[in-house]
Amino acid sequence: MILSDFLKQALIGLLLPSAGDVHGMRDKPTHNPRICFDQSEAQHSEYLLYLFSLFEPFVGTNPTSTDRLPDKRTGKIYSSINFKTLAFPCFCRSSIIYFMLIALK
Repeated sequence: MILSDFLKQALIGLLLPSAGDVHGMRDKPTHNPRICFDQSEAQHSEYLLYLFSLFEPFVGTNPTSTDRLPDKRTGKIYSSINFKTLAFPCFCRSSIIYFMLIALK
């Protein structure tokens, strides 16, 4: 699969450390990367569903809701909504940029 120029630019912006809970991951160093999206369900579910609509051709399942462990300070349990893309070679360049940015922190 091929990323459009718009999705390439969006992905690089999303992978910036200040952009939130979007990150690249590889199951093994020799595997293609996948992109993981995770947002607060109560506050950002519409935003995550919009991102899902953009990346849907690269995803195998619908977004899922997850309850997090209780907050250590308040004991409150938060829910998040998340999805992961399938692993594709087109994410290699974006994930390299992401890992380079993390190394600069």
